[in-house]
Amino acid sequence: MVPWELIATADAFQDGNITEKAEALDWFSKALKRFQEQEPTLDDFPFAAAESLIALRYVRGSSIL
Repeated sequence: MVPWELIATADAFQDGNITEKAEALDWFSKALKRFQEQEPTLDDFPFAAAESLIALRYVRGSSIL
């Protein structure tokens, strides 16, 4: 998962048509699955873990700080 792609997709979602929204939801599902698969390796890359956490909090609507 590329954290900034997640944020950009979330920001653009509301402006998409029904097809684009369906594609975005499919992409989100696949991206989150990839994130779960990569999670064990994030300990070796703390910057990637931090960026991923920021993106997930942003999409969830939580404070990023």
